[in-house]
Amino acid sequence: MVSVIVRGYTSLLRLTLRVRWLVVLIGLAVGGTSVLLFNSIKRELSPIEDRGTIVALFNGPDGASIDYSFRYAQEIEKLALTIREADRIFVVTGSPTVTQGIGFFRLVDWHERDRKVPEIVRELQPKLLAIPGVQAFAVAPGSLGQSPRERPLNFVVLSSDSYEEIQETLRALMLELQADSRFQGVDNDLKLNKPELKVTIDRDRAADACVSVDAVGRALETALGGRQVTRYKQNSEQYDVMVQFSANNRNNPQDISKIFVRGRGDTMVPLSSLVTVREGVAARELNHFGQRRAVSITANLSPGTSLGEAVDIVESLARKHLKPGYALDYNGQTREYKQSSATLLITFGLALCFIYLVLAAQFESFVDPLIIMFTVPLSITGALALLQWTGGTLNVYSQIGSPSTAF
Repeated sequence: MVSVIVRGYTSLLRLTLRVRWLVVLIGLAVGGTSVLLFNSIKRELSPIEDRGTIVALFNGPDGASIDYSFRYAQEIEKLALTIREADRIFVVTGSPTVTQGIGFFRLVDWHERDRKVPEIVRELQPKLLAIPGVQAFAVAPGSLGQSPRERPLNFVVLSSDSYEEIQETLRALMLELQADSRFQGVDNDLKLNKPELKVTIDRDRAADACVSVDAVGRALETALGGRQVTRYKQNSEQYDVMVQFSANNRNNPQDISKIFVRGRGDTMVPLSSLVTVREGVAARELNHFGQRRAVSITANLSPGTSLGEAVDIVESLARKHLKPGYALDYNGQTREYKQSSATLLITFGLALCFIYLVLAAQFESFVDPLIIMFTVPLSITGALALLQWTGGTLNVYSQIGSPSTAF
């Protein structure tokens, strides 16, 4: 058997030596194919693994009560009961805020079901998106231990403009992302919809009535926000004494007219005669990134859409919609993906150097390892072709494994 293999190898070697230039051209063609495959394979940080768990997240409108969130949590729980592979279901309402919630759907063991987690998520996703009143979606837990609340696509828009101008600039970008079926649950953290009352003090009137601005502020704080005035002890327990209007007397802007402050000659002056109240909206939170005003835009990816493809789309839309002076940065999983992609060539080069040194030590020669390493482009082409054929992606695992399998 060995002799047959030796004779066959000898014949093949003689044939290749007779057409050596053809062999070189074929080798160059195969090596060039690896470049095409490298650019065409989908890329992501890590592949989706079947860990037997599905996480459902939902967000209600701003200002929603805990009862509102609980009602929709029950709907999500009923929807989870329709999953035939579900074994245990646990839904939490009001986490981390009153308007949000999270559900964990534990599936039966792998040998007891014929569907994998990505297939179940693909079926569950449109049903969750169809629930009115909340924004709900399902995700598979990340294979690198990422939080289920951390969305795969997370990029940051930086600018020195006001938040109102930033919101107006991002309007077209947000609409185009939301209209793209490859993205789900597109959202940003700039919410200029928090209701507020702006109280403007007429300083001239206040001065005529001998009422200081500080007295007006203390009156508003005490009546609406509450203020501790003293403490008392009873049965070895100490209690704070708070002064504040009752709940039914501080629900409407008109209730400010019930507040009085002490003026000239100890007369009680109605606060409504000294201030002007105007209703408006403000940002729920004002975020910064790298010491600049920033807005984070996050989204989940539809099944079949890789993180690398999503990043390319976002960068293309950013060039189209963002004005000069705006910058694009990344956060979360997207930032990790960009960093790992940027260091891929460096990692591959270091791997080649390390393997060359190992081979040089084994062969006790610096020339023989070079002959072996000339086959690396051919083997890399095979690895990339297998990823393309099986529907795999270029991720942290395949990036580490490709140089190793080459040898």
